[in-house]
Amino acid sequence: MKKKNTILRGMELSEFVNMYEYMRKLYTEPLTLGELINLLKELPAKTKVMNSMTEPHSYRGFYGDIAFTFVPTESTVGEQLKLAESVLNKEFTGYKGGTFKMTSNTVCWSAEHGCLGDELTFDLFSEKILKEERNCDCGCCN
Repeated sequence: MKKKNTILRGMELSEFVNMYEYMRKLYTEPLTLGELINLLKELPAKTKVMNSMTEPHSYRGFYGDIAFTFVPTESTVGEQLKLAESVLNKEFTGYKGGTFKMTSNTVCWSAEHGCLGDELTFDLFSEKILKEERNCDCGCCN
């Protein structure tokens, strides 16, 4: 009997490679609108967030992409989910004209209206949305 090639507590090598590819994509590639919605659905709806996505708009750099402005306003994951879902299949006007429908495959950005910004990766999402409020004066937590 041939012994299975296993690593990481019984995980098959192919499973590990698939997980690695998924995690690499998650941390380096921008989230799509569908991925953003699914990510928000995985979190408890009543969870408070310290920075809120607002003002969804066609991204200045690529009009067919969606951008959100992040503001230091408290809201909940449920409110953020409603905002993200409200954009799905909606048409937006590009910065210099034209209409663009935002689908589940639309790439997300963090940018103010009319400005260039950053791709909304999982890391950036975590930093902006899931950032915990800290109450210390050490200077390293802010």
